Amino acid sequence: METVCHNSIALGYHGNISPYRYIMTSEHTKQYTVDFFKKNDYFGLSSEHVIIFEQGTLPCLDFNGKIMLSKPHSLAKAPDGNGGLYRALKKWNILEDMKQRGVEYIHAYCVDNILVKMADPVFIGFCLEKEAECGAK
Repeated sequence: METVCHNSIALGYHGNISPYRYIMTSEHTKQYTVDFFKKNDYFGLSSEHVIIFEQGTLPCLDFNGKIMLSKPHSLAKAPDGNGGLYRALKKWNILEDMKQRGVEYIHAYCVDNILVKMADPVFIGFCLEKEAECGAK
């Protein structure tokens, strides 16, 4: 996380631009993530530009498709994964927040992609030049 933040700082401060960072966490990692950013003074980012929101959960199923319990009378649940992004964007009004902040372009990636080139200016420029509504690398 620290490396991604430092890389995005280097990319973000061309002129007076400071991109927003929307970070989706699970219910189990949200508070840890918030505390981690606070403890590290947001790695030099403006705290107003770091928005942390929570993904949803789904019931856990065993290999036979049966619903699992975490304890008697309580469903076992797990984070709903990358596909849960869209539901979380709606639930937490993230798209509305982006609109109010004037966000025009979004670079989304999964945290487990350690090779991601944050907001790759060549790729984004290519997408803009081609007037693409969406680009995937």
